[in-house]
Amino acid sequence: MTNQELLKIDNLEVCFYAEAQPENLVVRGFNLEIFPGETLALIGESGCGKTTIARAILRLIDWPGKITNGKIFYRGENLLALPEPRLRQIRWKEIALIFQEPAAALNPLRRLGPQITEVLRLHLGLNKKSAAEKTLQLLESAGLPAAARCFGAYPHELSSGMRQRAMIAMAIACRPALIIADEPTAALDAHHQNEALACLQRLQREYELSLLFITHDIGLIARWAHRVAIMQQGKIVEAETTEQILARPQHPHTKKLLEAAQRFQVPGLESLEINHASITAAG
Repeated sequence: MTNQELLKIDNLEVCFYAEAQPENLVVRGFNLEIFPGETLALIGESGCGKTTIARAILRLIDWPGKITNGKIFYRGENLLALPEPRLRQIRWKEIALIFQEPAAALNPLRRLGPQITEVLRLHLGLNKKSAAEKTLQLLESAGLPAAARCFGAYPHELSSGMRQRAMIAMAIACRPALIIADEPTAALDAHHQNEALACLQRLQREYELSLLFITHDIGLIARWAHRVAIMQQGKIVEAETTEQILARPQHPHTKKLLEAAQRFQVPGLESLEINHASITAAG
């Protein structure tokens, strides 16, 4: 990792509006940095604004949501100020997003292969044959069995684990610098969850990319995230190395998350040396 951040979010605010109701500030004063080659875990309870952050980075907030303040710098360019044509060049080619629910993200009316080849043809300029060959390679790299069959299958013909691997293949298609994984294992059982995580880790190392891993499950990141950012009520309350967060948490919310993980024996935490005294000292 280098000292120059790849992505920097500065004082971001996102509001949602509803008729006859005051504006709802979902994200407030949000600051975050992601460095080249690192895995940063963004952790928080459901409803704290994690997915809103993922969508805001790529300017995918739809009405009644609106980005009302802040800047998001990617390699020095403020994504929030870019014209749409330039932003389309960055989306998926340089920053890719793995959605929480692949069944909803994939087009159910199109076969899987053409959905990936379209990305390759649009962003890399490949012809139809080259894009199809590259797609088969990507599906194999993501660990999909019988890649040729999956290429011609509709999303509903694949299992949830296979759909998620297809989304991973699509995300790495253009070798982006940053992948945002928004709770990518939330819809999977424990077996497929472990497979998807192992695949994502392997591909991250192979492609030397940065990963923003969004989750509410602190056990998922205990062994492999470089840094952890704890989110509560729309803002970051603590951000440190994984070791620091697990051994010496400072914020009461972080302590409560770790305490809950220990109480319910979250996989991934059992082998770590956690300072229980500091956890239970939440104020």
